[in-house]
Amino acid sequence: MEQEFTYIRDIHFINSNVSSLDSLREMYSNGLFSDVKLPENLSQEIPGLSDNIKSPLKRRMSQLSLGVYQALQNGGAKNLREDDEIYLFTSFAEIDTSNKIIADLELNQSKLVSPVLFHNSVHNTPLGYYTIINKYHNYCLAVSDGINTGKSFVDLIKFLVRINPEFVIVAGDEYSSFYDLEVKYKYQLYPSFVSYKIQKNVDEQKGFFLKHENCSWEQIKSFLCDYEYVFADKESFIELKDKVNAELLTDYPIVGDAPISIITRLALPFILSLHGKTAVIGHFKGKYFLFEVVL
Repeated sequence: MEQEFTYIRDIHFINSNVSSLDSLREMYSNGLFSDVKLPENLSQEIPGLSDNIKSPLKRRMSQLSLGVYQALQNGGAKNLREDDEIYLFTSFAEIDTSNKIIADLELNQSKLVSPVLFHNSVHNTPLGYYTIINKYHNYCLAVSDGINTGKSFVDLIKFLVRINPEFVIVAGDEYSSFYDLEVKYKYQLYPSFVSYKIQKNVDEQKGFFLKHENCSWEQIKSFLCDYEYVFADKESFIELKDKVNAELLTDYPIVGDAPISIITRLALPFILSLHGKTAVIGHFKGKYFLFEVVL
């Protein structure tokens, strides 16, 4: 049976030092994706997030809601159809608003939660703002599974591409001082947002598909000899350094330790126009997966 490919288009990515796809292409040309170093200018603030949002509602929107808005408006939803479904993946959702509520209740001994804070604390808040401001009535779903949200993306995407020929993905997380309370793990978490449209490619054998999942590390390594490029998470990149013939790349310099980094990683071969075959790999709880991208 011939493999069905799915294409990624209408992509947009933003963080504190990336505002265009050309910026990412320049980073690739300068070798940024060939090492697991974070740029010195990567920051927890993203300038211009409220630009071009022509609604007073933007004053209520969090960094997450603003970032999701900009990613959709300039990416996956810029050619939105009435029947396009929109899927948001966010590891920690409106965590900074939730942190403010906790601080009010516990630290400030408040007896009541601000109504403005409460309705901004639910995990589908960003999609609510986006559709209300633009008067859209599309089906929306928000997925927020903490550090397992990347795995939820992989699990959902393999079924969606079979039943839905075209839909929109948006993903991102905001910064919050709440992260500083973590004592066991010190993650490098910086806000970033990505959006794109996924569309079944019926005309040619180009695009992506999930080729392997639930594999051991040894199995994944054995598959990589078939590829010209390998895009890996930080840990896999370190393990594979100088051990594969393919050009080894990582998205770590633009997403840090984001649990949803796979969503950006899958789009990068399309952004960078990596012609040939690319393996996009990742892992969850010791089990590895591999997306094959052919361009």
